[in-house]
Amino acid sequence: MEFRLLGPMEVCRDGERLVLGGPKQRAVLAILVLHANEVVPRGRLLADVWGDRTPGSEHSLDVHISRLRKTLSSGCGESAVLIRRDRGYLLRVEAGSLDLVGFEQLIEAGERALAEGRTAEAARLLKEGLGLWRGEPLAEFSDRGFARAEAGRLKERRLAALEARIDADLELGRAAAIAGELETLVRANPFRERFRAQLMLALYRAGRQGEALAVYTDSRTLLIEELGIEPGKELRELQRAILTQDPGLLLARPARLAPAATGGAGVEQPAKLRRPGRRRLLLLSAAGCLAVAAVLVSVPISGSPPSAPGMIQPGSVAFLDARSGRVVGDLQAAPGVGFVRSGLGSIWELEDGGVLLQINRRTRQLTRSISVGVNAGDVAIGEGAVWITDADSQTLLRVGPQYGDVARIRLPATGLSKPGIGGGVAVGAGSVWVAQGLSRIARISPGSGQVESSLSVADATVVAFGEGAVWVAASDLGTLMKIDPRTNAIAWSTRIGPGICCLAAGGGYLWAANNAGIWKLATDGRVLDTITTPSQTGNISFGDGALWVTNDAAGTVMRIDPRTDATTKYRVGHLLTGISVEGQIIAVSVHQTAGDLLAHLSGPILQVRDQD
Repeated sequence: MEFRLLGPMEVCRDGERLVLGGPKQRAVLAILVLHANEVVPRGRLLADVWGDRTPGSEHSLDVHISRLRKTLSSGCGESAVLIRRDRGYLLRVEAGSLDLVGFEQLIEAGERALAEGRTAEAARLLKEGLGLWRGEPLAEFSDRGFARAEAGRLKERRLAALEARIDADLELGRAAAIAGELETLVRANPFRERFRAQLMLALYRAGRQGEALAVYTDSRTLLIEELGIEPGKELRELQRAILTQDPGLLLARPARLAPAATGGAGVEQPAKLRRPGRRRLLLLSAAGCLAVAAVLVSVPISGSPPSAPGMIQPGSVAFLDARSGRVVGDLQAAPGVGFVRSGLGSIWELEDGGVLLQINRRTRQLTRSISVGVNAGDVAIGEGAVWITDADSQTLLRVGPQYGDVARIRLPATGLSKPGIGGGVAVGAGSVWVAQGLSRIARISPGSGQVESSLSVADATVVAFGEGAVWVAASDLGTLMKIDPRTNAIAWSTRIGPGICCLAAGGGYLWAANNAGIWKLATDGRVLDTITTPSQTGNISFGDGALWVTNDAAGTVMRIDPRTDATTKYRVGHLLTGISVEGQIIAVSVHQTAGDLLAHLSGPILQVRDQD
């Protein structure tokens, strides 16, 4: 007797389908088949089929069991198939008689063969297992809890098996033949990135490079518009490899037909294949293409790219040991890595696409991605939350660290000179401090989100908290101010020059960065020193007893001793922007430079130079 669940439920004996009863009887049988050769308690059957006990449900179950026994009887006695045991029932199913079990066994064998390099055998086993499906399993019971969970599990198992079978077909050189199937799978499962990666690879191997790149563009647009996230690592790396025509994407040699044996047909002998290389490749960002047109020259470029120290790649968060400056790891993110902050037990990185990454500070692995949906103006940590300002409006976001929940706080815009411009944010003295519209500093209650007070500050741009005070920079005016949180009044103001990008307080001093370098000020406003940097400053952060600076184009992290102003530089490479300190770990956001792109190109290229 055969039991089939991978499609409409069927029971067959000697090739003939048995006639089953009504919905409740079929539901009882489905539960018994799902737990074949196991005792299913009567209470479980009553709860799953009848739900709340109704008068007569016990008797109704007895009637359906009796009728099932009669239907399933094969002349060997009614107890041969469905038997009563303890306070439940057991359905005996012989080996090889349940399609669900056969499916699982074939798929497991196929996945094992694929992992061991027996590709042709893997393709055959996986195809055979998938061929047992006749339709959606347990569809007639979709309104019942017992079926929903199992149907979801089976659907996921089938999709994973399809991915494995397609991997085998790709390794057997069948890219062109499966491209159409993959297009259908992508349409049916739009957020399943693995199918999209397989389609890109199939199209590329079929000589359809432009279509392969178009799949990536469509995928990125969908994920950003629908979910607010960038494509995953596999898709990003595959796009980069296609752009550079990485030879690792191609098969070592195509599958071929072996010479036919005497009197027989040719037999397909797959070549020894290798999977697509996982080498990280770099590409030019869209912003990098918008250079001012000027002199166009043809420059021959060749050779392999130099490896960055510690093999850190652009579009990542790099982690350095604060004592030695040694790179101890990195986390691949999106090309537009941005703000980096530490606090609440995590490291936080906000990408240009409006996605906040929460990173475990101990393992340096991604905890979760949170779509915040804004063009961030600044990020601060404190008072039990992550606080983010919108650069394009008077909106403050509060992100909970435990579940990643996002709350939006609309700040009043009345009286602002630039209501469409957001600003910096800082947390301290039990409040959240926000620069609004290049006009004022608002003090906000972290609990209610209400503005407690505000202070007019022309060109207020950057905000920081530390050493018991709020520090504000008017970036274009080049002015620094200290606000006493006890009085909500400006204690002093001093000018250091325009272009102030960042502030930090620590070690008993205020630190500010502009085009002239790093400024060290006493908390009473006296300028104590100016420290030269090898390039413009990406950001600054105080922690582990020192000020830490990212020198963007120089690709270095600089440590400044607050007592002696002595500097130590650590080479990371590429272009560095955000920085934060958590314990003895320095987290740095790493961007791509023009040199990164050129290092991976060969042959003549067109180089654009700024005439200025």
